[in-house]
Amino acid sequence: MRARLRPALENTALQSTRDRGSVSLWVVIFAFVTLALLILIVDGGQVIVAKSRAADIAEQAARASPSRPPAPPRTTSTRPRSGTAT
Repeated sequence: MRARLRPALENTALQSTRDRGSVSLWVVIFAFVTLALLILIVDGGQVIVAKSRAADIAEQAARASPSRPPAPPRTTSTRPRSGTAT
């Protein structure tokens, strides 16, 4: 009976030394992934706010402008008209 227990005890001893620190690794990975997702969420929110603000400013500018754009200025030609005396 003792011979059967010995390999089982040795296996658990090896497992405990092999698994040592694995929880710390999972905590570090989980913290990194959570932080990365949080940064993406905050950055995405800022993009949405910036787009909304740009649309509001464009709407305000459209309301402030006259309803009809001004006519382009007339240009005078320097060429003499045909049929006129010079």
